[in-house]
Amino acid sequence: MANLKKIPGEFYRWVKIIILHHHERFDGEGYPDGLKYEKIPFWARVTAVADIYHALTSDRPYRRGMEIEKALEIIKDASDTQLCPECVDLFFEWLSTEPEIEQEEEATIYSMAEKVRA
Repeated sequence: MANLKKIPGEFYRWVKIIILHHHERFDGEGYPDGLKYEKIPFWARVTAVADIYHALTSDRPYRRGMEIEKALEIIKDASDTQLCPECVDLFFEWLSTEPEIEQEEEATIYSMAEKVRA
């Protein structure tokens, strides 16, 4: 279990906000607060796109993950209703650049995660 006392207060506050609001919908029909448009914190809107992508493409006990192309269609169709169009555009831009994490960067990321987990 992560040692939450080691997480800086400001970072922890933002993580809580992201977790709380990543199920809000851009059109205001989400939960828990029915926030809409830019009232939804930006990183919660970004996380919503990633969360939907992961949910659609991952195997679940009750179904197989769908093909990436189908998931991307669904995400595109959800832009401006369920998802923030700016964040959807960023997601597609990110996909088109095919970022590669250098081995050194990956080691740094894992090292940071281990420190928090300890």
